[in-house]
Parts: sequence; structure tokens; C-alpha cells
Amino acid sequence: MKLIKSVLAIIVASAILIGCNKPEEKPNVLKVGIVAGPEADLMAVAKDVVKKSGLTIEIVTFEEYILPNTALADGLIDANAFQSEHFFESMLKATGYDLARAGYTFIYPMGVYSTHYSEIKALPQGARIALPNDASNEARALQVLAQAGLIKLNNKPSGSDYTELDIIENHLGIHIIPIDAAQLPRMLGDVDAAVINTNFALPAGLLPSRDAIFVEEVNPTYANIIAVKKGHENDPRIVELVKAYQSDEVVAKAEQLFAGQAIPAWKYLQQ
Repeated sequence: MKLIKSVLAIIVASAILIGCNKPEEKPNVLKVGIVAGPEADLMAVAKDVVKKSGLTIEIVTFEEYILPNTALADGLIDANAFQSEHFFESMLKATGYDLARAGYTFIYPMGVYSTHYSEIKALPQGARIALPNDASNEARALQVLAQAGLIKLNNKPSGSDYTELDIIENHLGIHIIPIDAAQLPRMLGDVDAAVINTNFALPAGLLPSRDAIFVEEVNPTYANIIAVKKGHENDPRIVELVKAYQSDEVVAKAEQLFAGQAIPAWKYLQQ
């Protein structure tokens, strides 16, 4: 069922983009797709930084996770910056898009949030916990619940995605409720807890360090990336974009926005 939904979503996304004119080639202009949220503010800073090199970034905002990769594959944008590498690899397997990673941005730990309970161990028997319904983020959220001691997952080969079928211990008898990732903050009042991506938590006024009852351990598998069409990784414009996104100015803005919960992936992965 999830596979059917994913395929249908991709077909719909493609249909939305059919008929759009591809951008005119401009040597000093780069169209970059992002998903609405705090990362848009980071890209705005990168846009200012990159001006020094004579490059102009046009920011194209999308409302959900599928369209930026579809637009990139169709040549409607030159790059995007919104997704974890794990999500990206899952999308490539599902679609066959000929895309590649050009550079890393940040790691944003997931958090478990609740408006009913102030600590993770207070969750009751039979707790209803919402988590993202896309395969990559659902797998990640299940691992967060396992880190929190709420469930136990079986061992799977590296790179495999976890699903509810991989839960081998569930001593609280929690009920998993998959929901569109962007809708999770709005659902907090209707469930006992929710596992929420930081880029969706922040616009809802939720900070992992302040509001989460449990925060994910740093996992480099979920480092966010800048994606481009394969073969464009060394395009001088892309190189300048990556350099600008990894600048001190963007790091400072991320620190301000995420209160220490945005970890520069390019630095972390070099450790």
C-alpha cells in the first residue's frame, strides 16, 4: 500500500510539473529548490554570501518532499537542499532519478514531542505515537523510539528501512500512527506523542533542546545534502553554492534558528 501511494504521489508530482518551461540557461544564475521552513532562511543567507562570487541564487520553494527531486530530475531547478542522504537514496531507488550528492549541509536530530507528558518514561500503556508516513522518515522515527527504550527492533542489514513489522518488543503496547510529516505538529493534541523532524518542529515553535521529551542520538546517516543532476557535482556554480552553504555566516544563522540542534555535517563527518 505504501509503495502504491509513493508511486501515485510521484505520478501526481510529475503531472504538476509537466508543461512547465525549463529555465533558460543563465551562466551566473542558479535555481535552488527548498522545502518551506527554517532551511529557507539558511538558503537566504547562502544567497547573500554567494553574491561575492558573482553568482545569483533563485530560491524555489516547495511545500512537500517529493516535488524538489522531481523538479531537479526534470531540469526545472539546478539543485535542491532539503533532504537527508538516507531519504535521497530511498527516493533514487523508488524513482531511478539520475541525481547525485554535491555536498553536505546539516544534521538535524529528530525529537519526540508531547503536549500531555513532560518526560518519555511517563508515556502510558497503549500510548498513541504519531510518526512520519514516508518510508525513510518512518524508519528513522522507529529507531528514535528504540533509542528511547519504547520498542526493540530486529537487526537488519545496513541501509535497510525499518517498518512496524520489525518491532520485536513493545512492552508498552504503543500504537503507531503514520501521518504526513508536515502535519505532525498539528496532531500533538490528538496523540500521546509524536516523532517530528526538526525542520517541521521549528515553524510550530518547538525546539528539540527545549520542548522534546527525547532527542535522537546524532546519526550521520541522516545528514542533509545538496543534490544535483549526476555529472554536475563539479559545476563551478554548484561548488560556489556548497561553499556558501557551509560558510560561517550560514552556520551562525543555523545556530540562531536551531538553538544548537543543527550540526554542520561536513565537519562532523570529518571527525
